Amino acid sequence: MSLNRFHLTVMSAWFMTLVVVLGIGLTAGIEPSLTGALGAAGLGCVPAIILLMVFRGAPPRTIAEVLHHAEGSRDRAARASALENF
Repeated sequence: MSLNRFHLTVMSAWFMTLVVVLGIGLTAGIEPSLTGALGAAGLGCVPAIILLMVFRGAPPRTIAEVLHHAEGSRDRAARASALENF
């Protein structure tokens, strides 16, 4: 499985929600601190990292795909050798 438009939309919505929540907190008078900044960075990055780990690339090939590819290469090799012998 790979990332599709839905996953990218979910990650974008997560980041925007985090920005809005932090903005509301700062306007409400919460004092910015190093601990708060690290916590916000953790909240912002962890879901995206999990999505990227789960959906890191194309799925592995199935047995049918492997056999189909092997059969196709064998047929091409047989045709090539038949043409050389002709």
